[in-house]
Amino acid sequence: MNKEWHDQCGGRLRVFTKPGIEIFSADTEKGAEPFSFWDKNGYDIDPLYGRLVIFRSGIVEHAVMPCFRQERMALTYWSHGSGPV
Repeated sequence: MNKEWHDQCGGRLRVFTKPGIEIFSADTEKGAEPFSFWDKNGYDIDPLYGRLVIFRSGIVEHAVMPCFRQERMALTYWSHGSGPV
């Protein structure tokens, strides 16, 4: 949703993971960038145009890093229920 995005814009999705868990991306040009600090491991994911990131927010610890651009488009979808009836 962000056609004119570049690294200096910020606004990355930071996903915290347990040691040994890797995140893979179908984007071969630039995937998730791993980080490790303060005894936390995880990945920073750029909000690139055409990229879709799906995860269970109630289970996966995450944060959106500061954005240095006027606008950053994002879409959030919440679904609740016990599954098919």
